[in-house]
Amino acid sequence: LAIKSAQIISSSINLSRHLVNLPPNKLTPLHFVEFAKELTWGKNTKIEAWDVKRLKKEKMNLHLSVGQGSDNAPYLLHIKYARKGNSKSIAFVGKGITFDTGGLDIKPASGMRLMKKDMGGAATLLGLAQYITKQEWSVDFDFYLALAENSINGNAFRPSDIIESRAGYKVEIDNTDAEGRLVLADALDLATKGKSNLEYVIDVATL
Repeated sequence: LAIKSAQIISSSINLSRHLVNLPPNKLTPLHFVEFAKELTWGKNTKIEAWDVKRLKKEKMNLHLSVGQGSDNAPYLLHIKYARKGNSKSIAFVGKGITFDTGGLDIKPASGMRLMKKDMGGAATLLGLAQYITKQEWSVDFDFYLALAENSINGNAFRPSDIIESRAGYKVEIDNTDAEGRLVLADALDLATKGKSNLEYVIDVATL
């Protein structure tokens, strides 16, 4: 039993490390989703990915604004572990910016070099989800991974833009390099709204 547990832990840690080290052209938001779906998941687990169409339907406008300047579309990845009889749940929300140029408030070259690692929060939670869903727990777990590439094109969001969040707040953009709090805001609203049995919410991000 101890050996099996150690194997699950080590493989989950190495999975997160592998993702963080992948080059950004090999780990776009879509690549991340495809990678997650190809993993072997334990019982009582469901995985769902929201594309741009679904994000619009769910009014995830902050998340969409961060990703709209990239040819690589944003996604929200939801992994749910739920076992019959559990009465409480814990939610995790992860920042998954697969590359961060800083948007129109562009980073200098020295600050952009390792921005492939800006999805470290989502990578950590994918590894954690792999660990959790291969065992039996007395609480349910939800993992929300907010995936986007913060890039620049003619459609990129701008400083001074005002965008309505999923929660209904109007947010004025000051600096487009503060994209992490935007994707997390919509994902946190999704993770918490209408969840009466939710005990804890934990966010993981490279902020």
